[in-house]
Parts: sequence; structure tokens; C-alpha cells
Amino acid sequence: MDETKTIFEEFVGRLFAIEREQKLLSEDRKDLVAEFKDRLEVKEVMAAIRIAKIKVKINSSDEEIDNMVNVVKKNITF
Repeated sequence: MDETKTIFEEFVGRLFAIEREQKLLSEDRKDLVAEFKDRLEVKEVMAAIRIAKIKVKINSSDEEIDNMVNVVKKNITF
């Protein structure tokens, strides 16, 4: 029982440490965005980063992707 308790305490301690680090990183990200919001269109930059990450994940040429995006854009209505 003592060994199980020790293992559990170690797990919980490490898990909470990771959660604290994630919170700090999230706060750092918010601070970074706030720092650059007057000098960049941060929403556009973040969208470009998301698009670039998606393009890296899929196995198509930029031209193929652009063609698909254009078809989709023609069908989007607001």
C-alpha cells in the first residue's frame, strides 16, 4: 500500500507540475500576442501559421491546395 501511495503521489506531483508549466506557457503566449498586437495583425499571422501547419501535414502541392481552397471559397456564403 505504501508503494502504491508513493507512486500515486509522484504521479500527481508531476502531473500538477506539468499543468503549472502549461499555464505559464499560456500566459507567456498571451503576453507575446499583447506585445505585438500594435505592430502586427496578430490574427492574420496566427491564421497564416495555422495554414502553414496544415499544408505541412498534407501530401498535396500548394497549387492543388490553392485550387481546392478556391472552390471552397466560391461556395462560402455569409
